[in-house]
Amino acid sequence: MIENQSKYASFRSVINAYLEKSFCITLVHKPILRIFNHLLTGIYEKYNLIIADSHNENNNLDKNLLNSEENFFQKYSSIKTKYEDKDELTLSAIKSMEFIFKFAFKSRELLSICNRSSYVNNREENFDHEIENIFGKLVGICRLNYKILPNDNMIKAQIFILKNVVDLIPILISSNRYSMEFIAKLYVGFFSNQNVFKTQFLSKILQTKLFDFSESRKILLEPICNIISVSLTFEKELEGSKMTQEIELVGKVTAELMNKLEMNKIDEIRDEVIQVSTLLPCLTGLFLYINDRISIKQLFGTNIIAIMRILNSDCIYKLIDSSDSDESISDFLTNHCSSYVDKLVFKYLIKQKEINKESKTSQIKMLKLIYLCNTLMKEEIFPKNWFEFIILRNQVVFHVLNKIGEKLVDDYLENFDQINKIIWTDYFDCLVLIAIDPCLQKKKSEKSKFSQEKTVDLRIQIANEIKKMWYNLADKKQHFIPDLVSSFIKVSLLPLAEIQCVIIPIIFDMINCEYVNKGAKIGFDDFLVPKLIITTLDQQLEFEKKDITFRHSFQKIMNEKFANHSNLKNNRQFVKNVVDLFDLLIEYSETKIDSSDQLKCFYLNEILNFYRNLKRYDIYVKYIEKLRKIHIQRKNLVCAANTLKLHAELLYWTDQELEEHLIHKSFPDEKIHKNLKELLFIQLIKDYTLGQAWEKAFEFSKILRGIYESEFKFDKLCGFLRQQAELCENIIKNNRFECKYFLVGFYGRKFPKLLQNKRFVFRSEPLEQIITFRQKVESWFPNSERISHSYPVTKNETESISRFIQVISVNPIYEPSYNFKTMNISPMLIKYYKYNEINKFKYSYRKDSILNEDDPTLWWLIEKYITISNPLPDVINFYEIIEEQTIHISPIQNAINIVNERLEMLKESVNKIDVKNQVSEADKLLIQGTIDPGVLGGLPKYKKFFIEYVNDEDTKNISTLKELINETIFWGEELLEMSLNYLPTDHLLNIIKNEQLPKLKKLFDISENKLARYENNATLFESTPKISSKPPNNCDQNSLNKSFLNKVQENYTGRTILSYFGMCDKPNSSNFAIASNNSQRDSISSIKSLNSDDDFNNRKIILDETLSSKRPLRRFQNLNSSSTSNSNQSSRPISNLSVEEIILYPSFQNFDQNNFNKLEDDSNNKAPPKPPKTKIAHMIAKDYSDQNIFNETSVNDQNKSTTSLQFIPLKSLSSKTNSDSILNKDQLC
Repeated sequence: MIENQSKYASFRSVINAYLEKSFCITLVHKPILRIFNHLLTGIYEKYNLIIADSHNENNNLDKNLLNSEENFFQKYSSIKTKYEDKDELTLSAIKSMEFIFKFAFKSRELLSICNRSSYVNNREENFDHEIENIFGKLVGICRLNYKILPNDNMIKAQIFILKNVVDLIPILISSNRYSMEFIAKLYVGFFSNQNVFKTQFLSKILQTKLFDFSESRKILLEPICNIISVSLTFEKELEGSKMTQEIELVGKVTAELMNKLEMNKIDEIRDEVIQVSTLLPCLTGLFLYINDRISIKQLFGTNIIAIMRILNSDCIYKLIDSSDSDESISDFLTNHCSSYVDKLVFKYLIKQKEINKESKTSQIKMLKLIYLCNTLMKEEIFPKNWFEFIILRNQVVFHVLNKIGEKLVDDYLENFDQINKIIWTDYFDCLVLIAIDPCLQKKKSEKSKFSQEKTVDLRIQIANEIKKMWYNLADKKQHFIPDLVSSFIKVSLLPLAEIQCVIIPIIFDMINCEYVNKGAKIGFDDFLVPKLIITTLDQQLEFEKKDITFRHSFQKIMNEKFANHSNLKNNRQFVKNVVDLFDLLIEYSETKIDSSDQLKCFYLNEILNFYRNLKRYDIYVKYIEKLRKIHIQRKNLVCAANTLKLHAELLYWTDQELEEHLIHKSFPDEKIHKNLKELLFIQLIKDYTLGQAWEKAFEFSKILRGIYESEFKFDKLCGFLRQQAELCENIIKNNRFECKYFLVGFYGRKFPKLLQNKRFVFRSEPLEQIITFRQKVESWFPNSERISHSYPVTKNETESISRFIQVISVNPIYEPSYNFKTMNISPMLIKYYKYNEINKFKYSYRKDSILNEDDPTLWWLIEKYITISNPLPDVINFYEIIEEQTIHISPIQNAINIVNERLEMLKESVNKIDVKNQVSEADKLLIQGTIDPGVLGGLPKYKKFFIEYVNDEDTKNISTLKELINETIFWGEELLEMSLNYLPTDHLLNIIKNEQLPKLKKLFDISENKLARYENNATLFESTPKISSKPPNNCDQNSLNKSFLNKVQENYTGRTILSYFGMCDKPNSSNFAIASNNSQRDSISSIKSLNSDDDFNNRKIILDETLSSKRPLRRFQNLNSSSTSNSNQSSRPISNLSVEEIILYPSFQNFDQNNFNKLEDDSNNKAPPKPPKTKIAHMIAKDYSDQNIFNETSVNDQNKSTTSLQFIPLKSLSSKTNSDSILNKDQLC
């Protein structure tokens, strides 16, 4: 015989061919079966005796242990010696069992053909008896317990038998000697061996014809289910990969069993279904227990679905009914729950659901079954591409829940307790999970082999089931409010009008139930159901787009319900709020993720406003974080800080504990209002600083500084003051690139509702031009059309089904909250307020689209003044226009505006050069555009107004225009001279000065005398200090004098010193008399004393006219002579000092009026150079320390007209005060 080994596999076909065609021995079956039976009997008796003796010895432990062991091993040694030489032969015979039976059955078949005598039947009975004996010995060997006395040969014999005995089934069936039932009975005994899984015995037998016939299947199914149940029953915790492999093997065999059963019709396997249903408890236990091995969980989940699919109502009822229904859970776990896994599952449910252990067993079994259905419906268990299986799962689970629902109505409404409430709640939640499953939705169901009608019908069936079960609760409904509100809202969002008509009335019924229970105690705004409706809508619609049918159905049904309710009819505003929120969230979910961050910010801001109005701060804070996150990603730190400010506004400077929704994700450990608000303020200041909004950072730092001072936290305050100083330095020294503003209109019906036919003012990125900005806006809506003009759009655009975008540049209207014109402050600060914190803008367009470009007298303009809801920048960078005013500008007024703008630009450039001591290319272009314009005509084109534009009503405007043109020319010349001081060799500037400037003056008939009067008023615009009208009440005199000396040391010039005192508070008009400034530029008035004879301290000094430097302006000097005079300034005689220096220098305090007049005359003849700054400053400081000329108490002589600076309100004479004013502020701080 050939052993059944792999190396002889190719020889099997040769043997099979020999048996079919050449074998002709008729009596070979007798010796073959006899020898094989003898070998099996020998090995069975051998190991059965050993095991029996071992068992007996273990039962006689009361005898002498040593003697028992000696007797046992002596007997075992003798038996082992007797059968040792036959073990290998027996194992070889077992491995060749298939061919032994083939030869035996072929031989017996040939004998039956040859001999048809009467004794044949007796012989056949002996043959069949021999076959039964052999199977008996095989079963006996497999039943030997190898764990009592492990032996390699015995284990090998069992494994070889299980591997090869299944191959005998086709031989037995093909012989036609036995029925399927008889053959099945021969194999029943093999299932008791635990190696049936490892040897694939079960897998092989399931593939045989025994499972194709019901009579044999019924016999084999019971032992198969028993061995599966036993294999899945564990008495200890599952550990190790070996145990995992065994469980997975059992699961695969179960799957093969269910596949075999599903090939038959349900009606044909009714008896088998009852038997298979016994597997459900053990499979359920392992499925719920295993969480970390997803593949095994999927395997057992599919097996459970397969079993549930064939269960009938009786089987389901049997699962939840028990004879021990009155037994408590604790007794059940002790007496009837033998599986370790089942105990763990029950204990987990008891702990998670907070169930009393005294509850009944039937309740915990029902809860376990519903919990199983909920677990099966979780999306993460089965992959999404198992589409067909998921559809089948939904139908199977709904079928089981239907049967459970009938049981709930019958047995779980009476004696309603906490566990019954949990069971009902889990039941509704599971129905909702099926209804909202993504695979059941219409678009995805098109991929399924199942028809759409079936999937849609399933959802409608679930909705009807929910309705039926809800109203079956009757007076128990109040126990499920508000727990089920979110679940029902999810179902109502399904895009089916049939479902919405069923579920939305249930939602109103919930509101009504809450009103019945506590409506008289609280207001509608405090009801839990409306709040949960909004919360659930927010969660469901935030990222996922829903069908618009919900909006219409909800609005219609709810309005009808509220209108028909006598007590709730006044609360229909709630319906409008829900509809508005739905529209907001739908549009927000439709925005693109990548290209529309600004639009997404806009929708987030609208949602923020919605929740702020509803005072739903729990959701409000969530959207604050979303909006801030987008700003951080876009590196828009100013808007990010403004957004964080919204969170800080919800907090208080108290030790009150924070509500859960107010806890910030960046500071999760902070639970106190005050501590979190301080951290948010620090983060605010940091964001504003990095975003170069130093003014805003300083504003919040003052608040935090006050908190530190009030609580005496000087350790924090010292570093904080340094930070404030850095902010001040950044404000007055660092330049910032300004942002531009654009009006953007979205016209057409195709835009989203919140943008449709609306106009907004956008704040651009720094230095972003209109072309780049327009392209960015148009990229948000790729199919939009551009409107290139600035005129108002027509009805054709607003009512069109297309998209039109209009982008117009607008100018911010500067409306400072402080009167900066009375302060000597940095132009950097003014520049910030010109382009930030702005909510009013203007733009203009020509009244006639076709006009003469060369004739300004025909330039009629329409100017639009617009207002937005919030100043920019804010939490977002654009807001809707809420107000608009229209003004018609006449040509003369337009000319005045244009010239005035040019004048302001010139003044700003002069001031900038004074501060930075350098000339930029923009300054040169401004000079050229003012004095020698290459295009558009420049100032000369306005000459037409003086010739042609004759109108008595506009005489004043023409005069104003003349004055502005003269002043513009003056400031243009001033800017030109200052630029030539820094760029003396610039060819273009010299040509403008020598050729173009005289022509321009001649054109407007401007002489030097006419320009001289502008020199007297050449004060610093915007930041120039004005004459005060009240005394400096709060200024400390000593600190003032000290600051003054420090100022002189820094930069000693007459105009600097005078402008310094412009920062003081306005003097009282009763104490100071200010004379009109109508004298010549270089004259100095006499100082009149208003001192009283009664009180020397009441003496006051007034200055009739403006003090000015005796040194002429540089533009009237020759460049070469100016440089020459500068070279001699170190040896300049003292008589050449300017008037300011004479007044300030202490050595000249005793000069009489004649000396002053003499100095004036000398100064008029020659313009002396300025003294060295450091030398004069040192002299003044020295004299101040020696003579104390600024000390008010040092005045001893009433006859002397002492010009103490503390009594003199001085007035600045020039624009060169910007850097000085900066220093003044630093020193005063």
